[in-house]
Amino acid sequence: MAKRIYFIRHGESSLNADANRLSGISDVPMTEAGREHCRILSRFFEAVPVDAVYSSPLARAIETSALIFPDGPAAEVRGELIEFNYGEFDGVSIEELAPEHPVAMQWRDCPGDMTFPGGQSIREYADAVFEGMKRLIASTPAQRIACVGHKTMGRLFVAKVLGLQLNAFRAIPMDNCSITELAWAEEAGFSLRALNISIHNLLL
Repeated sequence: MAKRIYFIRHGESSLNADANRLSGISDVPMTEAGREHCRILSRFFEAVPVDAVYSSPLARAIETSALIFPDGPAAEVRGELIEFNYGEFDGVSIEELAPEHPVAMQWRDCPGDMTFPGGQSIREYADAVFEGMKRLIASTPAQRIACVGHKTMGRLFVAKVLGLQLNAFRAIPMDNCSITELAWAEEAGFSLRALNISIHNLLL
């Protein structure tokens, strides 16, 4: 039987709310709006219970897990779900850089080829994320699994699942407090079932 995975991007953080700054591995808090969205999303999982919850080690993901699943199961922290390290550009808003800035140009035109100064390579990180998710899902006996992670991590994971060119990964929508649903079977691997089910869609 195929396992069902619900990948959840954490609730809005203070850097998300401030000019959509790159959050990376900075341990920034969620906003009150982000917390409220998590509480609303918890109603979805009252109707769609999961057997196991895994969370990124970052505080905004751990808090998201606790708010969405207040009655359990308790989240297990997993390093496979940690966000990309933007290095010197952690906390920077790319939109505030000059259009001709080399980082702004590459982030716009060919982000899949980037290595951020003092940070990680997008391609190496994408490979690590995909292999890490395979190990995590294959190793758990749970059939319905929630994974709480981050935007760039989630986008690159979906791009790898779909076999997309990594330079297109930023076109994949991944809203705060959204659900992306996947299936996993040992022989077939991952398949995408639903992308970016946003808390705002659930409120309609």
